[in-house]
Amino acid sequence: MANDCLPTRLNKFKRHLEKAATCELCGTEDESEFHALIMCPRAHNLREAMRGSWELPEEKLIIGGASDW
Repeated sequence: MANDCLPTRLNKFKRHLEKAATCELCGTEDESEFHALIMCPRAHNLREAMRGSWELPEEKLIIGGASDW
């Protein structure tokens, strides 16, 4: 992620490998690294399900760090 090389739709779109950059899972915005890992509702649902087995930071702490991205 630090090298901007995750195969997100936005990265593939920039490299002319995709016709659109919109997230296929939610369709609400371009699928950047930040969207895929943090903002996508599916990523949020996955974190909520994982909290049933593991201790994860609260959602407000994850989303609250968004300004660092």
